Amino acid sequence: MALDRNQILMHANSLGELLAQTEEVQNFKQAEENLLKNEQAYALLQQLHKAQEGATPDDIDPTDPEITKVLDDLDNISEVVAFQDAQSVVDALLSTVSEMIADSMTSHAGLHRPAHL
Repeated sequence: MALDRNQILMHANSLGELLAQTEEVQNFKQAEENLLKNEQAYALLQQLHKAQEGATPDDIDPTDPEITKVLDDLDNISEVVAFQDAQSVVDALLSTVSEMIADSMTSHAGLHRPAHL
């Protein structure tokens, strides 16, 4: 018996609830809270947003001295580094889950999935 799209989305929502309870996501949440409490980081992020305001990603020059200075300053704030690290860990978790879902679906449906798409 095939599941309909809504049933799949309900299971995806449940999976999201489970993921929210993982140590990785809890660490990310704490790192985000710590980052938001850091006044220096907040001011630098506002400065960066102001410098990029109205620009499309193609318009932003990563070598612009103002942007480079702000990014360098942000890289020297421990809460920023901790947030970026936590974000990378959560991204890796989500990537692994996505790959496992794709692999499971492929094998259960009798499909052949190329190693690299």
